[in-house]
Amino acid sequence: MYINLAYILPVDDPTYPGNPEPLRIEPVTEISKGDVANQSSITIFNHDGTHLDGPQHFNPDSRKNNFLSIQSSISAFPNVTKW
Repeated sequence: MYINLAYILPVDDPTYPGNPEPLRIEPVTEISKGDVANQSSITIFNHDGTHLDGPQHFNPDSRKNNFLSIQSSISAFPNVTKW
């Protein structure tokens, strides 16, 4: 059994002190303005909300997240932190 540890990230969610601005969603195209589809631009800092810090977060000589296997993020004993 898997438990989803992610949560919805509201636009007004506070960020860690010193981090850039919080989540920003801006419409790019809108059907109500005559466009063929609704599309948005999403800007988010990589440490906002539920996220995975890879080994390179604290060790510049270690691997980046894009080189980690998905299996390495599955655990029977996840480490959940809340600040």
